[in-house]
This record gives sequence, structure tokens and C-alpha cells, in this order.
Amino acid sequence: MLDVFTNIRLLDLIDIGIVAFIIYRIILLIKGTRAVQMLLGLAVILAVYMASRVGDLHTLNWFLSNFLSSIILVIVVIFQNDIRRALMHVGRNPFLANTSRDESEIIDELVKACVALGNRKIGALIAIERETGINDILESGTQIDARVSCELIRSIFMPSSPIHDGALVLQQGRLTMAGCFLPLSQGSDVTKELGTRHRAAIGLTELADAVAIIVSEETGKISVAVNGGMTRNLDAASLKRSWAVCWNPASETQEEEKEGGCLMFRLVTENWSLKLISLVFALLLWMFIMGERQLEVGYLVPLELQNIPKGLMVANEVPSQVDVRVSGPRTLLMKVSPNDISIIVDLNDLRPGLTTFKRLEERLNLPSGLRVTRLSPSFIDLKLERIKQKQVPVKITLEGEPLPGYQIGRIMAVPDQVLLRAVRLN
Repeated sequence: MLDVFTNIRLLDLIDIGIVAFIIYRIILLIKGTRAVQMLLGLAVILAVYMASRVGDLHTLNWFLSNFLSSIILVIVVIFQNDIRRALMHVGRNPFLANTSRDESEIIDELVKACVALGNRKIGALIAIERETGINDILESGTQIDARVSCELIRSIFMPSSPIHDGALVLQQGRLTMAGCFLPLSQGSDVTKELGTRHRAAIGLTELADAVAIIVSEETGKISVAVNGGMTRNLDAASLKRSWAVCWNPASETQEEEKEGGCLMFRLVTENWSLKLISLVFALLLWMFIMGERQLEVGYLVPLELQNIPKGLMVANEVPSQVDVRVSGPRTLLMKVSPNDISIIVDLNDLRPGLTTFKRLEERLNLPSGLRVTRLSPSFIDLKLERIKQKQVPVKITLEGEPLPGYQIGRIMAVPDQVLLRAVRLN
């Protein structure tokens, strides 16, 4: 299987890079859902399939090969909801779109909503997903999938709203769920004056790298929880500044990085684990496709006649080699040695006369998984005749003269007769 790397081209490297980028963007879209675990499971199956090819585990390879042959259908069935959500996200925000303006608008809407809620002493809890998904942490909740707006956030947390109790979730720039219950922090260092909202916000940030914004319904004060800690009593300016840093931790040093030539380094190291997983998955996928890619190879295969009946002989001219074209997966063809291929014609129980052997490809000892596309010749005519024997005396004929000073003595042939075996040719 590793022989696919022997002839790797620059275009193959570009191909792997593009696929890795697409997989990386897909992982970002489904991050935090159970689809990630399913995707990792498929990656493990693909790795086991590669190992079965290298280790010649034929039964396991056959089983996984049949499973992976319908992998597209399997992926569509398993990830249908995630694919639908990802396509909707791509429609709103293509892979390469610049989202800096959207981030600024989202921050402004969040700050305006929190300040407005704080002024009216209406409690609120907003959970914002960052790198680590939080879907598995959330309990219950109502799906909303809406744009971030100050008016919508205020209406959700109004006491008369049926979904005001619980957390509002922001994921990938969209309000996705409301009325979600979060796990409470069990830390002993959390002050007792903090209420349930504050404990839930700290509990969320202890389990994931999410950020939580809390508006106290008692004091109207705004707090931000991140990494298991909390910053309290924030005004609009400080909330916007701290949240901008939480949204993009590199925002404070981005200009310095550009000036210092470190932007490329940051692009490589940011989410490096996900990028490495994407690259490995793309490489495994490329190896699988290259291994399964159909190739056609030509061989000059020897034609072997076996078990010629006693007393018979081949009386016509038969080709000693056959030109064979074979197609199949690249990995199987690379294992085939020309010395291991032959066409065997069994002449056992044949009688004298002309016999035509058709479909020579069925007599070709090829490994399973390969097929013959062309033979030349595709059939042979073989004529058997009975062998006739005859004793023939040996006659000696001399040519030329001996050297000067020499003379011919007695001439004698040993043996004086030979037995000839032949067939009659028409």
C-alpha cells in the first residue's frame, strides 16, 4: 500500500491539501456534535482497511472494501442533519468569506442587549461557543436558529417569555437554542453570593472553552465567565473590550503579528490539532482512492502445455507467449510479478485431431480482483497426432580432404542406427 508514494506528484500534494482544507472546514462546522465521534469512527475504519491491505488480511480487507464501496451513501445517511445544517451555513457564510464585519456586528448586538437588560434588571445568561463544541453539555432547550439581534435577545429574556428561563446559546455567529440548562459549578472556591445563573456560567466554562455572559436580575450588573473564572461589574465599554478578546484571542496582537511577519505562523498553529487530523484523514482518503484506482497493465504471458497424452505429439505450430492486458486496483497490480503469471492448457484425455481452446483468460492464474481486458491471441488451435517410430541406419558422408601426411582409416558410426519419433504433417 505504501508504494503509492513512490510516484507521488506535485498535483497529488495539492489535491491532498485541498481535501484537507475542506475536511478541516467541515470539522469546524460539525464541531461539538456527535457527528465528530462518528467521523473519527469512519477514520479508524479507513485506517484499519489500509492496515488490512498492507498485512494481506484478505477476509478483513474484503469486508471493509465492500463497506467502504458505499461510503458516500453511509455518510449521507449518518450525517444527514449535519449536512443540512452545514449547507445552510455555507449558504450564509462561504468557506472563504471574511467574517470580521459579522463578528463586530454580533459583539455590538450582544453588548446593547446586555446593557438594556441590565438597566431593567432582567436576568440573562448567554453561552457562546468557541473552539470546543458544547452541544453534548447542554440539557434540553428550544431550537431557534436566528440572527443575533438586540431585540430578539431582549424578547427571549423577558419574564413573560416561555423560554426566558435557562441559557441562550450562540454558535458560529447564530442564536441556535434558548432555555438550555447548564451544569452547575461544583468548585468550592465559588463565592456563595453568586446565584444559579453565575454558577451555571462557571460550570460551563469549566467543561469547555466557551464564554458566558451573565446579567444579574437583582443588581443588573453584567459579568463574563471564561476558563472557570469570572469578571464582574462590567460596563458597556469593558464588556465589549473583554468580549472582543474572548471572541478572537489574537485580536490584541494581530497587527503586531502582521508587522512582524508572524501571521503565517499563527495560521498554521491555530487549531493545529484539528488541522493535523484533517491532513491525516485526507492522506488516508488519498491512499484509499489511489489504491482503488483502476489501472491497465500489459504482460507477455508464457503458454504452457501440460499432460500431453502418451503416444501423441503436437503436430502444429503453437505460440509460446500470449499478450495479455490486465486491469484492476493499483495496489493489486503492484503485487503481481510477471513471473507468477502463466496460461496453462491441460491436454489430458485428448485424442488425435484438431482441438480449439477458447476463452484463454479462464486459464490465466490471476489474483482475485483483477480482470483481463484483452488477449492476443484469444484462442489457439492445437493438433495432436500419433507418434510414429522408425529405425534409421546412420550413414556417414565425408567432405573435403585430410591434411597432408594423413589418410582416412576405418569409418564407423556408433550407434549404427537411431530411432526416430515423428508425426505425419499434412
